[in-house]
Amino acid sequence: MVHGRRNQRVLACLGYVVALVLALFLGVGVLTVSRPARAAGRPSRQASTDAGTGGESCLAMTGGVTYTVLQDAIDAAGALGSVYVASGTCYETLSVARSVTLTGGWSRAFPSLRLAPGSPSIIDALGAGRVISISKPTQSPTDVVVKLDGLVLTGGDATGLGGGSGAVDVGGAVYATGVDLTIRNCVISGSVATTSPSRTGWGGAVGTNACVKVLLEGTTLTGNTANSRGTGNGGAFADYRSRSVVLRMNVIEDNVAGAAGTGRGGGIWVSSVGAAPQNRVLLQDNTLLSNTAAVDGTGYGGGLFSAGVEGLAVEGDRYQGNEATANGTGYGGAVALDGGRVTLMAPWFSANTATTGGGLWASGGSLTLARAYVLSNEARSPVPSNEAHDGGALWLGGTDLRAENSVIADNVIRGQGVGAGIAVSGGSARLVHMTLARNRGGDGSGLAATGGASVWLTNTIAVSHTVAITAANGSSAVAVATLWGAGDWANLADMGGVATSAGPHVTGLPDFVTIGDKPFHIGRQSAALDAGIDAGVVEDIDGHVRPLGRGVDLGADESLAIWLPLILRSVALVGQ
Repeated sequence: MVHGRRNQRVLACLGYVVALVLALFLGVGVLTVSRPARAAGRPSRQASTDAGTGGESCLAMTGGVTYTVLQDAIDAAGALGSVYVASGTCYETLSVARSVTLTGGWSRAFPSLRLAPGSPSIIDALGAGRVISISKPTQSPTDVVVKLDGLVLTGGDATGLGGGSGAVDVGGAVYATGVDLTIRNCVISGSVATTSPSRTGWGGAVGTNACVKVLLEGTTLTGNTANSRGTGNGGAFADYRSRSVVLRMNVIEDNVAGAAGTGRGGGIWVSSVGAAPQNRVLLQDNTLLSNTAAVDGTGYGGGLFSAGVEGLAVEGDRYQGNEATANGTGYGGAVALDGGRVTLMAPWFSANTATTGGGLWASGGSLTLARAYVLSNEARSPVPSNEAHDGGALWLGGTDLRAENSVIADNVIRGQGVGAGIAVSGGSARLVHMTLARNRGGDGSGLAATGGASVWLTNTIAVSHTVAITAANGSSAVAVATLWGAGDWANLADMGGVATSAGPHVTGLPDFVTIGDKPFHIGRQSAALDAGIDAGVVEDIDGHVRPLGRGVDLGADESLAIWLPLILRSVALVGQ
């Protein structure tokens, strides 16, 4: 009997060992693992585990095993493995060199996987380095695919860590090179790419360099700085020469590119200078609020700066309250473009400021602008000066512009300058179905052509300006089929300088109405109704079919005011 009991105990112990082994390899069961000794030379490190003792500690799970150090969980994850991060705070700087998915927002009741709404999973570097550094090993035969979802990343500082060519520090919170990176539903805040006045910072929150693919979606980037003491590019996000970059439905707010020196892209900086032309950048339905390119210095693009990107498409982005500079000289309150081939489809620019180009500044390259609202932007100096401020809404220098179905209204030049609405200096511009209204300050013009520019306008509403359309000697501006305002909407002068016009023109009231939150549509009494010519544009600013009725309406809007009752009546009859 004694031998029988002993054998039973032995068998029980063996069974326990076998079960434990199966749990480790098959993920059946849970084991809490303390932090093992690290291999020498590991670039990542844990930031002060004693910090933040008032909150819940770090807890993560992969393969059914829980870890109190997130880096250990990442290292233990298998190929294409998932690491689940519970609510609480991990005080670490992480290094990733393999494919992995990190998701946050989970309950701490592992191994059960239950989401914990309102309980964030925070990774805080406490200024000890980047929050996450991601790279592809040189000898890796396959792509490294990394996904971050539902995390709060904060306290990153990439000072001295490099990541680009020369004296450059890249990615304050997240740095990635050579990989396929997806970031979704995260919050990234309080991080800095560099604090050195002798280095350039790229991407206060996220910096990517020569990646295969970058997707940033549904994420908030706020309170980040590319360089807190010098020149910086991309207060929130910076990319250099990645093959494909998509930023979609993000909120980018209160970020700064450069505190001193030159700042480019208070929110976003993208550059493809020297890269293959197939590189593509898509910005879609993002909101950029109150970002600053430069605090004390020269700034380009309070919201966005693009250099040499030959496939930049912006669709439905909203830029509001951004500034190119706080205390210096600035270009492009919302957007600054340096060359490249760019399409802006249905953007909204409002209340942005710069010295030149309150809404947008473009130098060289080609630009397509369609279905845009550019409202209440300002070209001005932060302090009173005698400096000229051109382009209350848009300034274009040597750019090939095609614009259609857009509203340029209520923009302002503070002080001297030309083009309270649009200033075109050199290059060529073709504008079709544009509404230019109530732009003021400087020369008070809706559009000014200078520097040898060649401008052609067709089917325009141009009302309530000191001079609606003007051209300096050596430049040309030709207006075909235009509504000149009357009464309170009259221009003091319709044409100025050497600008010329060709019919048919009408003079009358625009009868502007607001539909939803979109102003400057035309109502039933508008003199613009059916007064245009066929210019080959088949939709209006809202995507409605053009023409409706007997002819084409002037301006950005093809009015539904007359035809909507008939359409509704027809629908009702069909339904009977």
